[in-house]
Amino acid sequence: MALAKRVKAKAGENLTDANIERVVKLLEQAKPITKKEACEVLNIAYNTTRLNNIIEGYKSRLALDQKRRAANRGKPASPEEIRSTVLDYLKGVSVSEIAEGLYRSTTFVRNIIETVGVPQRGVGENYFEYSPLPDQCITDKFEINELAWSARFQSVCIIDRDLGETKDKASKLYRVYVLEPFEAPDKLYLSSWGQPGYYASQPAYELGSLAHLKEYGVEVERTIK
Repeated sequence: MALAKRVKAKAGENLTDANIERVVKLLEQAKPITKKEACEVLNIAYNTTRLNNIIEGYKSRLALDQKRRAANRGKPASPEEIRSTVLDYLKGVSVSEIAEGLYRSTTFVRNIIETVGVPQRGVGENYFEYSPLPDQCITDKFEINELAWSARFQSVCIIDRDLGETKDKASKLYRVYVLEPFEAPDKLYLSSWGQPGYYASQPAYELGSLAHLKEYGVEVERTIK
């Protein structure tokens, strides 16, 4: 089956897969809605050709998704799946988006993240409440320019400067540059690192080493675009 292209949504149109699925069910039920009504549900102009393209594109994607998921079922994670999962997650891609791209379940993706020891972003986490770092990430010293994980800001960061020790002398203190995606708000700026972000001071116990990820072929440097 040739994969039909996803029809690009125009302003105001509701072409999410969930809404298209709803339309498909309404059109295939015992007492189907009209194509005009289907267009209204999708919030598109009445155009049967475009409606058919939207529906056929969705069905084609769904069939491919089911075929690939069936082919992957029961197979262990490949080295490439591990690499891409870890790198995408560090870049801020959601677990559901990663799973969709791999034609795998979200449980499969979470298992990779936990097994490898990738710092996690928990639902509802914030500046004051955040997940503890995996054992593989724990260290008390970092090198300047090293890429690390900021548990407090839930993002990859760059060790920018050694600030000595914390006031209670319980930990090393570092100035870090916390990376933000290019889609981040305009208030963030481009530093000499070439990516939007901001500076912050953090003790070593709030920072996670990412060095162990090299064992899985993960090039953490690729988180810097």
